[in-house]
Amino acid sequence: MMRINVMRKDERFLSLSGNRIILENDKGEVRIVLLKEDEDGIRIDRESEIVIGFGNGTVEIGDMEDGVEITNF
Repeated sequence: MMRINVMRKDERFLSLSGNRIILENDKGEVRIVLLKEDEDGIRIDRESEIVIGFGNGTVEIGDMEDGVEITNF
């Protein structure tokens, strides 16, 4: 058995597709969490996490929680 502890309290599981876990939060945003297998085993690839949210067509790259952000129009 494998247990992947990746869900936040406000999220619900939508799908597992290959190495992608798809979660939706209470606001309707979707988070795609990627699993990566390497010599140490299976881990969560935090650098490749994708959030699909509401907005005006911009793409933000970086660590939004720490305030580092690159915005592309």
